[in-house]
Amino acid sequence: MSCFIVEPQHIAELVKHFQDLPHKPTWFYNNSEKEEIKFRGKLKQDEEISVILGCANLKSYNARYPQYKLEDATEDKNWLEEIIELTRTPKNYNLSYAELINMCRCLNYQSCDYKFYEHTNASYILDTIKDAFVSQWASQETEEDNKISWSYPN
Repeated sequence: MSCFIVEPQHIAELVKHFQDLPHKPTWFYNNSEKEEIKFRGKLKQDEEISVILGCANLKSYNARYPQYKLEDATEDKNWLEEIIELTRTPKNYNLSYAELINMCRCLNYQSCDYKFYEHTNASYILDTIKDAFVSQWASQETEEDNKISWSYPN
């Protein structure tokens, strides 16, 4: 399958839904670097996460299709600014956890075409977001008396 640049809403909605989770991780960790992922603080954390994920998608597309790389990168900059603006708007309440998980999988696939992507902050941030959605979905889908076991159920 070919690499493509996802819609700005795709990334913004992932981040907004993650930020709205009741029991989400409060920090991110890069296992390859063995260190906590630090944010620069120029933007709000959710906006910075959106930019990191967007940059990974752009970098992947440019690695896959170098002949289409823009000379001045104005289009890329405008696309990232649109993601930031959309991250500031209310979330789409119609998205299910299943849809959000698949959106994470899609973005991961669309961002993996450059060397060492799997060791980047973007990769680890996206994995953390996806895992948080999976955890919340598992909690939501089970009744209180029938909670899913953490380990193999005996």
